[in-house]
Amino acid sequence: MSPGPGRRGILARGLLVMAGLGLGILAAEGVARLVEPPVGGDFLLPIASLGVPQGLYRPHPRLRSEPTPGFEGVVRSVGQAVPVRINSLGCRGPEPAGTGHRWVALGDSFTIALQVPEERSFPVLLGQALGQDVLNCGVDGYSTWQALERYRLVDDDAGSDRVLLTFFLGNDLADNARAAALQGSQRAPAAPPEPARSSALVRWLITHSYLYGYGQLAAARLALRDPDASERQRLAEELGIFAGEGQQRLQQHLSETGRALAALRDEANSRGDTLMVALAPPVFAVDERRAGPTLRMVGLEDADPDAPRLALLQLLEQQGLASCDLTPSLRAATTHGAHPYLLLDGHWSARGHEVVAAAIEGCAREAGLAD
Repeated sequence: MSPGPGRRGILARGLLVMAGLGLGILAAEGVARLVEPPVGGDFLLPIASLGVPQGLYRPHPRLRSEPTPGFEGVVRSVGQAVPVRINSLGCRGPEPAGTGHRWVALGDSFTIALQVPEERSFPVLLGQALGQDVLNCGVDGYSTWQALERYRLVDDDAGSDRVLLTFFLGNDLADNARAAALQGSQRAPAAPPEPARSSALVRWLITHSYLYGYGQLAAARLALRDPDASERQRLAEELGIFAGEGQQRLQQHLSETGRALAALRDEANSRGDTLMVALAPPVFAVDERRAGPTLRMVGLEDADPDAPRLALLQLLEQQGLASCDLTPSLRAATTHGAHPYLLLDGHWSARGHEVVAAAIEGCAREAGLAD
């Protein structure tokens, strides 16, 4: 029995409504891909850890966790699916090659760079520019103390003679301060993110939908409105050094970071290696119009985005360490219309990695490390 005219009309209207909703979602997705997120809070997006595949990290007795040697998989982030491979040393990329100078690149998520393909990450680009082998031994969430221990483990097999530490000004100072309360092999204040359990739909949305990313960002911003929220308190501690009222805390953090850097310097010297430290700014310190809104999200005022960078540069000079300030190059790229940071992530874009590689190459040549 065929449906009557009334039922056919209801069905037709239902189909029209569904089609309209679908077109509306597609239109919203298109707009989301064309506009920038609200000023401030780019670093908040929790979506990055949702795309970390099972097996990328394994437990470690002293470092808490480390990349799994021999791992191959895909890391998913907003609008991207990035292949990743880990060599036998636990570093991202191929096995060590060549017989000339070799660098070990240490640091956190800005070094391992899971947001971009391997061939577009700054360690690879730097190696190509210098004609030297650069091992990408960064690990998400590592402090300088963890980078020191990782260097000891990797260098025994890598045979490097140059060390590059990428120091993220956004949270490495706070991480090193938290590690000060721990002793020896227990200095592991932050672990790489554990893969979150997510449905097939969520995994698909992570890779394909900027609109989903904006929704996640909005939820993160909303959660920070609660003054008692643990995430707000953690971020206020980390970002307080970028606020006018946080200069005393900055000096305390510098003291502990100085100890960690001195230990890494002494370890490199004892192995006959040369250490250089590259200072990586957060996005709101490069695009200063974001600084005030970002700090106000966690209850901080009087933004001073350059204070940690300038203080750390002075510390590195006092310790006799070669340094590379990445902020001027990243600011210049931003001023000229480039996007060195991802729109929905506080990490560098592929263009940002190009800028960083060129800046570090220049610093290496100036320090006599390009031969």
